[in-house]
Amino acid sequence: MSIIKPIQLTSQYNPINKQPNFAQRQNFSGSLSKKGKQVLKAVEQEIDVTLNGKNFLNWPLKKIANFLGEHDGEIQTTLLNALFTGTLAYYVIAHNPLSNKSKEDKKYSALRQPVSALIAASGGLAMTLGINKYMDRIISEGHIEAVDGRLQPGKGYLTDQFKREYKSKTPQEQTAFLEGIY
Repeated sequence: MSIIKPIQLTSQYNPINKQPNFAQRQNFSGSLSKKGKQVLKAVEQEIDVTLNGKNFLNWPLKKIANFLGEHDGEIQTTLLNALFTGTLAYYVIAHNPLSNKSKEDKKYSALRQPVSALIAASGGLAMTLGINKYMDRIISEGHIEAVDGRLQPGKGYLTDQFKREYKSKTPQEQTAFLEGIY
């Protein structure tokens, strides 16, 4: 005879300590607890304060957030690289205690970093934004048949569609069209 009793995995109770299984103890309904709702409300209020004019950094933060939200990927990488190359690299080079160079040489070497970051960022952003704008335009005009802009329309595609539809109407129809939107 076996002393060990077989554990029933399908049972709703754990036979060792007679407690419900882990999955049954958890709340998987998707609702937040009271504390979770309080934290979420505090975060929403902070975002509202930051982005809707109650903070002294309102305008720059809103502009930067909107720009980064519209242009992600390589543009964000370029900007972060330039930011840290211009600030952190400058500080590390200028205040390096292990270097045997004079302070003037350190400062000169350090000042080259922000200049290099500005040149790299301006060139990289100009090329990336230009190429993105060009690609958006040719996709929205339908020159690339393999890419269908209707599946996940971008801002350029929607703007082009609106302009085409608006221009094809008479002045009275244009007024009614705009009133229907707003």
